[in-house]
Parts: sequence; structure tokens; C-alpha cells
Amino acid sequence: MPTVKTEDADMDAVRSPTDKFQHRPSLRQAAPHERDRNRTTPRSPPDMADGMNNVRAIRIAELMKDFHDIQKHLADVALPSAAETSTEEGFALMRQCKAQARALLRQPFEQNGKPSKDEEKIKMQLKRIIVDAAVRRFRAWKIYMYLNAALRWAHAREIYLMGERPEERHAPDLSELQERLRMEIASITDVRVEAECRRKDAAEGRWLVEDPPASFISTYTGTQR
Repeated sequence: MPTVKTEDADMDAVRSPTDKFQHRPSLRQAAPHERDRNRTTPRSPPDMADGMNNVRAIRIAELMKDFHDIQKHLADVALPSAAETSTEEGFALMRQCKAQARALLRQPFEQNGKPSKDEEKIKMQLKRIIVDAAVRRFRAWKIYMYLNAALRWAHAREIYLMGERPEERHAPDLSELQERLRMEIASITDVRVEAECRRKDAAEGRWLVEDPPASFISTYTGTQR
């Protein structure tokens, strides 16, 4: 899985921003009583970086590992021979899932901007990559859930037919299996997919503060199709 690289914290930031103001010559020689009264400490510029960029980089690595693990599972699934040509909905869904997984894998990853040593710029870039990686994992997971539903349907169909070719007498029971598949597919909502992702994240104690919610992903993926 690709390793997300981030710049180390700039060590210059450790120095006080007031250093450059030390020993600056006065424009005029102030009287002794004025020097104490007028001496002020320059204010440091607000630090926009929050020290969490390493945590963000780790989160990206976790998301990308999940994504590639799911893709590997999808690629390793061997479809039944009937899935290559059959027009039955379950087999058609299998072909669709395989095609969608390949298309998702080909999509370029988020790469906004050139590498920077500015911690705030790095922060914004990492936040964008977290969104991109979370959306990819979400979509891959949903495809995986669809494919598993289709595989369960195919397994139930195989058990019912017991090696026989489908005939008219099988139609009622095959229709019932098909309806079960449709109901299962309908139950695979974005909220359910997010819950599955979160369950894994929570079990591993992951940092989820900047992961996008299902509502955002639904809108985002809708615009990507």
C-alpha cells in the first residue's frame, strides 16, 4: 500500500518569533524612563498548524490499507461460470461489482498542490486526502457488500438446483431467491456501509475526527458518477 509521506515539523518553528526583534537599533535614543515604559514584546503570529499532521498521515495510511485489502478480496473472488453469460440478476450484479472495482482502482488519487514545508498547507492537503481516501474505502466496501450478497444468492441457488439446469418447475423457488437478493441489496444503504466501516475503525481505536460522514460521501459519490 502506498505510504503517505509528510514533511517533518520545521525545527525553525521552535525558535521564538521574537528573536528577530532582539537588538534592533532604535530610531532615536529614548530617555531612560521612556525605555522601560515603551519596551514591549512583539506578539507572535498565530500558529495555524495544530500539531496533528502526523496523526492525519497515519489515518490516510489506515484508509488506504483498508481500500487495498478490500480490492484484493474483490479481485480474488472467483465467479461461478454461469456469471459470465447468464442474464439472471444475481450473476449480472457479480459482473457489475467486478467492473466497478476495477474502475475504482484506476481512478487517480487526490494530489492537491506541490509538497510544502508550511505546516498549515500540509494540514489542508492531508485533510483533502483523508476525504478522498475515506470515499474510496467507502465505495470499495459497498461494492464488496453487494458482491457478497450476490455470492450468497448464487450459493443458495446452487443448493436448490442440486446440479440441475433451471426449468419451469424451478421458477417459483428461484423467484423467491431472487426477491431475497433484491431485499438484501436494498438494505445495503450508505448509513449501513458507514456503520460497517466505523465498526472496524472503533475496534482498532483509530482517529476519526476528520473522516467525512455518510451524508457527505453520498453527495460526493453522487457527483463522481
